[in-house]
Amino acid sequence: MEQGKIAVKDLLHIVLGTLFFLVIAAASVGLDLLAKWVDTLNVDKFTSGAIAVTAHALLVIDLVLLFIHVVGSSIDLLKEMKK
Repeated sequence: MEQGKIAVKDLLHIVLGTLFFLVIAAASVGLDLLAKWVDTLNVDKFTSGAIAVTAHALLVIDLVLLFIHVVGSSIDLLKEMKK
């Protein structure tokens, strides 16, 4: 029964962590939309470009860290299940 509790705890950790990363990805999408809206205001291209680059960098970093989180948590779950 102890293994079941550990598995549920680890699966909950994976799911909640993934939801956290989805929130950050949504912020990245929001920044990208902001960059497109700022571009329609006829401001300097550097400003809208900087916002767009920030959005893309945030999304790439978020995806890399999400992958690390899911793989690391899955490995921990498998180790706990083998005990």
